[in-house]
Amino acid sequence: MSEPVYKHLKISAIKLNGCKNPIPMEKFLKFLTIKTKLSRKILGGSNGWTERYNEAEKLVITGGVMRGVEYLDAIEFGEKLQNPYNNYVNPFYIFHLMTSEGKAFFTRHYSDEIKKLIKGAKENVVEAKSQIEREMAMVKELEKIQEDQR
Repeated sequence: MSEPVYKHLKISAIKLNGCKNPIPMEKFLKFLTIKTKLSRKILGGSNGWTERYNEAEKLVITGGVMRGVEYLDAIEFGEKLQNPYNNYVNPFYIFHLMTSEGKAFFTRHYSDEIKKLIKGAKENVVEAKSQIEREMAMVKELEKIQEDQR
């Protein structure tokens, strides 16, 4: 079985410093169907960084305050789901914890990246078909050589 498509969607598309349109934390929290608690022990809290968590779901959401507004910065969920190094994931990993509005929002938010993945997959199919045609031609040529030697 192949890995899920959403594994290929970038985590940086939601990061505060890597996103053209940062996502307000208030908006993001409304997308969740579970409650989170605000952590008081976050390193960097005095510099505007925030952390919310839900222990039961193994969910940690970090944010940052910029110009007086708190924005989503990262989502940690589960154990090394998207990569073998840490627990950071893109929002698609927590779709089962989101409202339909949240799912629609992130599908739109990632639409350009999804389109690029679709385009790449289609290009791979075209290349694979071309490779198969080349190899079939080679097989026919080799079969002809064998017949001629009999």
